[in-house]
Amino acid sequence: MIKLQQEELKKLEEMEREKKRLEIEEERRIKRENEEKIRKEKEKEEKRKIIVNSLPQEPSGINNLNLEDDPNSTKIVFRFPDLNRRVERRFYKTDTISVLYDYVDSLGKDIFVESESYDLVQTFPFKLYSNKEKKLVEEGLFPNAVLQIREI
Repeated sequence: MIKLQQEELKKLEEMEREKKRLEIEEERRIKRENEEKIRKEKEKEEKRKIIVNSLPQEPSGINNLNLEDDPNSTKIVFRFPDLNRRVERRFYKTDTISVLYDYVDSLGKDIFVESESYDLVQTFPFKLYSNKEKKLVEEGLFPNAVLQIREI
């Protein structure tokens, strides 16, 4: 009887050790995941800073003219995925679509609802702007346009 109790006690102790080992393993896994998440966030923020610094300056008008009178600029309105917010900026008509994507990237991650992958689209008539080498004027985004930031 005592031997049976000793074996049971030994099994319980072993189960307790295993439980403790699994808890420690889980804590380490969570810690690694959190560290990786922080590292990725820092990396994204650094990338965003680089993009912000590499964006061409916004057109400022010519000969003291109003920006709307600048024949080389176009006004683009970006509608956020939640459809409640928007932001606008002027670009040169000779800028490429990639500059628009860089601008959206520079806005930060708080514009996204579910994911940070997105497309720029015109909703009506529907048009996806995926060829990043095309100029804004070639894509019909001159003298102004409204683009939806569509999460994918």
